[in-house]
Amino acid sequence: MTNPTYTHISVLVDRSGSMSTICSDAEGGLRSFLSDQQAQPGRLTTSVFQFDTAYDEVARMASGDPLAGWTLQPRGATALLDSLGRAIVATGEDLAALPEAERPGQVFFVVVTDGMENSSQEWTRDRVLDEVRRQSEVYGWTFVYTAANQDAIAEGGRLGFAHATNFAATGEGVRSSYDALSASLAAARSGAGFDIASQT
Repeated sequence: MTNPTYTHISVLVDRSGSMSTICSDAEGGLRSFLSDQQAQPGRLTTSVFQFDTAYDEVARMASGDPLAGWTLQPRGATALLDSLGRAIVATGEDLAALPEAERPGQVFFVVVTDGMENSSQEWTRDRVLDEVRRQSEVYGWTFVYTAANQDAIAEGGRLGFAHATNFAATGEGVRSSYDALSASLAAARSGAGFDIASQT
């Protein structure tokens, strides 16, 4: 049995060039979201990954602030599928390394992006879909797709995400999206269940 008082959150953050117009608000929103989650009751670890054409690991299984020394620096294109596949695998490996009794009772995997896939080389949509379904159905992960400049509900659904929400590609829009996400996760961690409304 897993630990019901322990939550893990993985966040995959878009840092492609189009994020430059909302960069400071996107960074501030992420910091505020993670700070809010650290203040909730129970144990929390976080992993943060970022991507453009390339994929980077900012922090894995951090117990404290995972963003110390980090800044969001937009550049490059959008290799969403490659980065999503690699981040899911990394999270799965980290959790599998723990004894079952020490694994988190709740796992949330969140994607924040403002653009469509355009440069992946290794992972296909079907391969990502299979991995999302496996982690959702076998291990009970909650996947959340938050996106601007697209139909997030449709795109998230094609990737197997049970939850998706749109946000306006503005500073206020991305901050409001993180606020809604934080409230939804706090409710889920308290036992009320996860639900998030689409933002506009």
